[in-house]
Amino acid sequence: MGRRRVRELLACGLAGQPVTTAGSLLYDARRVEALGTWPMVTLDDLDDICPGGIFIARRRVPWSPQSSPQPSPPPSDIARAWGGDWPLSYLTPLWLRLQIERHGPFPFLGVVCGFITFGASITAVDISAVGISAVKSAGSDSYDLALAPAGTWFDTLRQHRLDAPGGKTFMVRGWPSRT
Repeated sequence: MGRRRVRELLACGLAGQPVTTAGSLLYDARRVEALGTWPMVTLDDLDDICPGGIFIARRRVPWSPQSSPQPSPPPSDIARAWGGDWPLSYLTPLWLRLQIERHGPFPFLGVVCGFITFGASITAVDISAVGISAVKSAGSDSYDLALAPAGTWFDTLRQHRLDAPGGKTFMVRGWPSRT
């Protein structure tokens, strides 16, 4: 993992709060080393755990009470940070709404620099009031995902790393394949 990504990961709080010195931020060495022991899961593993699909989000969001014993923002603030302002194509929110209507909440996985730090269930997809004007000019709409606590599926993914190629800020698994 490169220096920039390590800094982003540590800034999210997974290794606790740093001690600030004259020219450095010092982290608890045991907690930093423990991050290296988090086991990997693959996209195929996710497909097995969530066969109906999963929304994989990549953002730098402050630590979550699900993954860190440190004091953290209220869960509603964390859910808003993960769920708000997604630039989705017009088909994605339609498909997500259909899945929610047919099967109930849709799994949501929050990933920071490859580390799974947040799990939730998408219960609704709405056009974002905040991002409409900024994103409209770019040619797409911005959507907010209403997030509720994760189902039991998240228990098997807590404190794992995701072995997936980099790229977009989100990925939706479970789209029907053409046969």
